[in-house]
Amino acid sequence: EFIRELTKLPECEHLKKCYQCGTCASYCPSFKYSKVYNPRKIVQDVLVGLKDEILKNTNLWFCGLCHACTEMCPQGVELSEILSHIRNLASKIGNIPAHLVGEVKNLLETGQVVPPSSAIKRRREKLGLPEVPDAPAEEIRVLAESTGIEDMIRRKEEIEKEKEKKFIYFLFLMKI
Repeated sequence: EFIRELTKLPECEHLKKCYQCGTCASYCPSFKYSKVYNPRKIVQDVLVGLKDEILKNTNLWFCGLCHACTEMCPQGVELSEILSHIRNLASKIGNIPAHLVGEVKNLLETGQVVPPSSAIKRRREKLGLPEVPDAPAEEIRVLAESTGIEDMIRRKEEIEKEKEKKFIYFLFLMKI
């Protein structure tokens, strides 16, 4: 079922052609240095229909989207595009890394993912560089609303609060 859902997308049409040769993993810098993120394993899990396991897998976010897997695949599987789609689905159920949540909040509040610090502002002034202009906040809000990203962030925060409550309850039980 999951593979049918994915192969409806144009960038996923070659997914079923994957014969698990491992070329994607052998060229993947994330796999080379961590062994935690394995693009071949993700494709394997998609092919056998492990949708829930894939969407809850935090390792999805270790991919740097360098596209080496896509460029080197002998079957033309556009793995980096497939992974982008899978990440979007994972985000909708709250599987988003905390640092990305923070970056989205900064973007929505300031118009910048990483607002310049006072030290950076002073350096820019000292070097005679202009101030970094604020991004149009209203446009960013419209985009955020149309993509549903605020709802995804709220969902992630609800999940984190629920985990915290369960942890506190666990600690309470351990003291009894």
